[in-house]
Amino acid sequence: MSARDICDIGRRMWQRGYVAGTDSNISVRLGPDRVLCTPTLISKGFMKPADLCVVDMAGNQVRGRRKRTTEILVHLAIMQAQPLAKAVIHCHAPHGTAWAALPQTPPADLFPEKEVWLGPIAVAPYRLTGTSELAEVVAPLAQIGRAHV
Repeated sequence: MSARDICDIGRRMWQRGYVAGTDSNISVRLGPDRVLCTPTLISKGFMKPADLCVVDMAGNQVRGRRKRTTEILVHLAIMQAQPLAKAVIHCHAPHGTAWAALPQTPPADLFPEKEVWLGPIAVAPYRLTGTSELAEVVAPLAQIGRAHV
């Protein structure tokens, strides 16, 4: 996957209303210790390949003129916990955000694609965005959908 592909995915997410403002992020493994990711504070609908960043698996930015996303620690924690994960996309789709605000997961029969493609939906306890604490509670949940990766 190239930087151009990431920008295209970001634009599609924006066009479908899955992102608003500058929220959401995309990351892709480039190799064992390098990850290409979206920058912070930019609309995913208007990114250019030159806007993207490269980080190491500790989250240190090694390339890019814009600052890396603050959410990269969560993306890296998922990749480290689930070696099959080659990319992470998170967005703030309105329905997903509404379910996240509830103290329950969506019912199994809400839509069949969930059962076929996703399996169980994991819910992490609230932690502040961009923190290592959020990465710590999300990482173990990356194993839940292992059979569906």
